[in-house]
Amino acid sequence: MRMVISDLLAKEKYKLLPLGVYCCLVLLLMGIIVVLWDCFYMYPLIKTMIAEDKAENANLEYKLQEMRDFQTKYKDIHKYEKDAEITYNFSKKLLPVQPALEEYIASLEENAVKYRLMIISLQPAKERKNKQLGEIPLEYGVQGDFFDIMNFLGWLQEGERFTTTNKLQLKCSSDGLECHINTSIFYLIEDK
Repeated sequence: MRMVISDLLAKEKYKLLPLGVYCCLVLLLMGIIVVLWDCFYMYPLIKTMIAEDKAENANLEYKLQEMRDFQTKYKDIHKYEKDAEITYNFSKKLLPVQPALEEYIASLEENAVKYRLMIISLQPAKERKNKQLGEIPLEYGVQGDFFDIMNFLGWLQEGERFTTTNKLQLKCSSDGLECHINTSIFYLIEDK
């Protein structure tokens, strides 16, 4: 037995293993590396990609359902375009792209006459602007009877332009009922 151990430790007598065994060991080691790579890198990456694809598919299904609902609701696209154009023109009237204060004052005077009221004061205040919307405060007073003033106020709220009534004050005077109104008219600011 002593001879067997010494033969194994002797370098010149040491016999190499067959080449196939080395190849198998290298392949086994590479297989372990690939399995570890798949487990710790590829699997989480693929899992994330699948989750993103599911979210995108859900979003696309939602958009497809919206398109189907739109097609069901508006079978005639020409009618939809006509309705959209009417709505767009109406919104342009409510919020024009120019202040058009002169037109609004002319309309105000015309409707005061229509409702048998007399304009006793008219004074625009300082204009305010932000990035998209301009606001022109306007203070005026009308004189007449109660029902005519109420009809005039109804016209203000249902008028051709978007108008807010900021303050309203009714007073009795020797000439009749006076109504002092503080309103604001709005317009869109065009992008340059």
